Amino acid sequence: MTSRHFFAALLLVPVLAQPALAEQAVSGQVLDPQGRPVPNVFVRQEGAIVAGFTDANGRFSLVLVPEGLQFLVFSAEGYQLERKPVASVRKVSLKPVEAYLPQYRPLLSTLSTKPSVPPLDTQLQLAYQAGSFSSAFAGNRLSGTLDNQLSLSGQVRLDGWLLGGAFERFKAALSMPSLPAVDAAGLAPEESTYRLRLGHALGGGAWEIAPSLSFVNSNVAATNLPVSGTPYDYAHDRRGLGFEMPFAWGLSDRLDLVGTLAYYPALSFNAARAPYAVAGTRLWEGAIGLGYALTPALRLEGRYRHQAWGGDLAIDRDDVALGVTFRPERSQP
Repeated sequence: MTSRHFFAALLLVPVLAQPALAEQAVSGQVLDPQGRPVPNVFVRQEGAIVAGFTDANGRFSLVLVPEGLQFLVFSAEGYQLERKPVASVRKVSLKPVEAYLPQYRPLLSTLSTKPSVPPLDTQLQLAYQAGSFSSAFAGNRLSGTLDNQLSLSGQVRLDGWLLGGAFERFKAALSMPSLPAVDAAGLAPEESTYRLRLGHALGGGAWEIAPSLSFVNSNVAATNLPVSGTPYDYAHDRRGLGFEMPFAWGLSDRLDLVGTLAYYPALSFNAARAPYAVAGTRLWEGAIGLGYALTPALRLEGRYRHQAWGGDLAIDRDDVALGVTFRPERSQP
């Protein structure tokens, strides 16, 4: 043996003298941050094909091979990946992934909803009216039909307050039953009326009423000729303060019951050319109808109204109206 082979043999002696690495059995338990066992955790030896799952109690057992590293990798759905040295796997704690943590927040504190629109809301109405007319004064009577009767009305709502107004005009085609021999062809007075009211809505939910203080002014344009023996021969106006109470009741999503009650206890009568005085003028009025929502902001409306003027000049009017009402608050998204 040469000296070169002799020294090589001496170098191999310590290597051959080392014992072969053996397989290693390890076991442990996987817990969550609250100390509860985590089942179905995948446990594997890093660098080797050695793996298993934790049982219902979070326990696992593996036999490690010498070819792998001395590290175990723990992975489970909803938890962060953990890499631990073999010496520290007796108790392993897994941290949940943040997205899987239960999140409880009070929703009502941030929930926003569209407020419901009250029945007596801001609105504008245009209507055509037709009806009958009769009047009596000092034994003389007039009767006829109302032609070209148009009305424009509306109201603005600010919180619970309602500011409303209305204007209407008609031309009456009259006859005189008490004086049939008199030619009444020229007796066709025009009457226009405007109103202003301020009230506050009461109720809520499906129905509301609005007791209101109101002012009315009714003006008659006439020929100033003594044809019928009634104040309708002369231009005049009737005006004063009174009370009105509009109301609305939502019967369904589209159908509403609407109407108005009014009473004016003492109205002044002013006629520059009439040769007589007219006292005790007052007005009772009632109207009721139905509205059908064609769209959220547009309502088709039909109404019946009766007016009873009392005092020296008695007037009875009955009319029906068909119109459309625009309700801007309901058109908002």
